[in-house]
Amino acid sequence: MQSEALGSRLRPAIDFVSFCRERAGRAVVWNLSLSLHGGQICLLAGPDGAGKSTLVQSVVGLGKPSRGDVLINGVSIARDEVLAQRRRIGYLHHPPILYEQLTAREFLSFIGNLYGLREELPGRIAEFLRRFSLNRLADRLICRLPSAARSRLALVAALFHHPDILILDEPEFLRHPEETAAVRTLLAGFKEKGGLGLITCPSLQVAEPLADRLAILHEGQLRFDGTPLELRQQLNADQEVPLQKLFERLIRPGFLPP
Repeated sequence: MQSEALGSRLRPAIDFVSFCRERAGRAVVWNLSLSLHGGQICLLAGPDGAGKSTLVQSVVGLGKPSRGDVLINGVSIARDEVLAQRRRIGYLHHPPILYEQLTAREFLSFIGNLYGLREELPGRIAEFLRRFSLNRLADRLICRLPSAARSRLALVAALFHHPDILILDEPEFLRHPEETAAVRTLLAGFKEKGGLGLITCPSLQVAEPLADRLAILHEGQLRFDGTPLELRQQLNADQEVPLQKLFERLIRPGFLPP
């Protein structure tokens, strides 16, 4: 039993294995291998069309590789057993999917019922409305919520069932810098409990404070995988150089790392 528990901790939460995805005869992602473990927040960064959404959608069941595999807690997405693993994932779609004619409270009730949380639903709704400063807006139709509140509600929906893996595909809060500090605190707590956070973003401009690991994609290939410090070391850059500048260098046409 002890060896099984150890193996579970060492096993990647998400493992992309020689992942290839082709669309209309064109390689969207090519031969990508990337292992992500619990207890970290990884930014999957790359310009539009780099293949970020293709990767995360394969994890949550909205696509599959043309070749290669994806493992979730050691279970291949080709196996029926992966459905139980996917229930442990919180996913924020890009753009967020919200039911406009429900109130925020009704929407969270709907999400809770999907996950069978009926008995604990009232308490959990109250907890999340309070934590995300949505109390005053709880009974307003979603279509009438301000942009920042809609962004928070979409994040609540992804977190509502207490997932082990949180996937945020170009989350709206990256466009609201005033929200980023609060989300950073939330993600730090999630990571400390052993959760894996995977956030896709088109650049590192706003997302930089969230990162303890970077995976940078360009034209369907993995250009870099490591910590921000390792990126600086690879590009011979000192601490004062913003990560965004290094990101731009890395995806520049014809650039070859030193």
